[in-house]
Amino acid sequence: MNWHSLSPALSLRPGEEADECHVESLSESHGYLGYLRDNSKFGTPPAQTSFAPQAGRTVHVAVPAAIHRGNVRLRLCVICYVGDVRDVRKFWSGNGTTAAQLEIPYDTREVSLLLRVQGEGTLTVGTPVTHYGVSLDSWREIVPVLPNTRLRVEIETSSTQDLANSALAMIEFQDADEQPLDPSPDLAINVKLGNYCYLTTGSSTDVSKTDIEIEVPADASALKISGRQWKTRNATTVLDSPRVSEVEGQTHDDVFVKNMEWLRNLPAQSALVVLYTTAPPVGHPTLSLRPNRLAEEYRRLGIEVIFFPFSSIKNDQRLTDTGIVQFSRTELDQVNEVLRTRHGTGNLFICSSFPDIGALTTIDLLKASGWLTMYEVRDEMEEFNRVGYSKWFEPELERQVVQRVDSIVTVSPRLAEKMSIISRGTASPVVIQNAAPPALIAKGATLRTPEALASRLDHRVIGYMGHLTDSWFDWDLLITCAVTNPDLQFEIIGHGLPKNLDLPENVTHLGPRTHEEFLKICRRWLVGIIPFQPTPLTYAVDPNKIYEYLAAGLRTVTAPMGSVALCPSTYVYERPEDFPSTLRRAVEEEFSEGELQIINEYVVGAGWENRARTMVTVSGLEGMDL
Repeated sequence: MNWHSLSPALSLRPGEEADECHVESLSESHGYLGYLRDNSKFGTPPAQTSFAPQAGRTVHVAVPAAIHRGNVRLRLCVICYVGDVRDVRKFWSGNGTTAAQLEIPYDTREVSLLLRVQGEGTLTVGTPVTHYGVSLDSWREIVPVLPNTRLRVEIETSSTQDLANSALAMIEFQDADEQPLDPSPDLAINVKLGNYCYLTTGSSTDVSKTDIEIEVPADASALKISGRQWKTRNATTVLDSPRVSEVEGQTHDDVFVKNMEWLRNLPAQSALVVLYTTAPPVGHPTLSLRPNRLAEEYRRLGIEVIFFPFSSIKNDQRLTDTGIVQFSRTELDQVNEVLRTRHGTGNLFICSSFPDIGALTTIDLLKASGWLTMYEVRDEMEEFNRVGYSKWFEPELERQVVQRVDSIVTVSPRLAEKMSIISRGTASPVVIQNAAPPALIAKGATLRTPEALASRLDHRVIGYMGHLTDSWFDWDLLITCAVTNPDLQFEIIGHGLPKNLDLPENVTHLGPRTHEEFLKICRRWLVGIIPFQPTPLTYAVDPNKIYEYLAAGLRTVTAPMGSVALCPSTYVYERPEDFPSTLRRAVEEEFSEGELQIINEYVVGAGWENRARTMVTVSGLEGMDL
């Protein structure tokens, strides 16, 4: 074995794989493992270096490690022996991690890798991984480009942690005089950073790959790429120069021109809905919000749809399979010049939880042409802003949008009350709840049967599906409940799992899943949960997941929010301390066929197609026979 125990409390034996070592820690105190080193005289160089040092270069070092039992904490130490005197330089990873980024000191002769192990338990460790490159903050590349082409930029990195949105690449086109050009609509734009793209940060032992596609402007002669470590808890190393290649096919300009031509030629009698929203582009594989769902249903009703997502859009997203035309927000002024030539109440502009200056000016512009306008309020944006999200939000702009639009729709009574206050009683907001996708309701029918219910009773699995940020998900509450109810198993589906969570053995994170995958997984669930923190932000939302739980035939245990109290088979706990007992009631109380019948009757009317019809009716959109 290449790993050696340097402490009496650590015993080693070969692992199941050839490059693995099984470790048992017999003490709560700490000890050390040495790679290609069998003594603890750290002041003297090893007989064999752990890896070949390249002096002056940045290196990413990671040790594959998996903890199988116990509360074991790991930390990597890299020791460099410098010069003829073998001066000792130590570099430590962050607490609880087994990966480090460092610059090898000049004249380093040997390197030793040590793994500090603290706590009683068992684990396996593998062969260390090393990658030389450039630290992200020091990374700069300038690549010559041909104008009016489309490029694919491939970037390979290694990171010390799998920490989402912690590393980004900044993209800038330059003209022949090395002057920066305007940002591209293909990528996200920040006032200070310009165009940027988050880099993929996977396991510390893996090489992560990020692909970026971008249109080259007509005046560009060079592409400048640089890096920024956005979250300093992570350390990202760029492994090589980016690979830049030309993408064949239609350019951004080609598709944009075609979409604009379609809009100019759209018959005046065609009903049109324009959505300006904080949602992602229509067509995302695992992330689809209310505006995305409603856009699809408007199309099924025969309405033409233009969609402005919050994020940037790729070339192949500009026209969806269902005929939804998508534009970038940076193109709003150009699109508005055509929209203003359409007149009458067969046209509807919906500002969906994005009351910025773009929405405000568009509302004024289109109302002058006789358009209908609506403000759709999905979230408490002021609270999102307060907790660090939606930094663009300004209450005064929302107030002006509320006072200008023809109709206001909210997803919850609390938001309706707030909009009424903002309008000083002049508006009459209508509450239109969220829903479940029609396909999910149809496919979930087999789970809303006595046979499926009987099968679930054989399991004691509790499930959650949704975003996992600790800004609103009450992790402390869930973990405490799981620890005090060891007979229950908890399965968690979703994006955004916080780092350094110490999950009990009966809590499993399954990662993001599609609705197809959800239906397979939830066959064994007995109850769906929504354990949100009691804040103004969560009180105002109407969670999609409660309708998705019902579509799958599940009871729900939830914090008080939105319109959840109106849903059948829903157990609402008013105080966090009541969550465990309320969950226990939902698990233990008899689930009758009569209750199942009530769920089936409710779900039939809780699909997005019904919500879309109601939205159209409330808006007053003409030319629709509903």
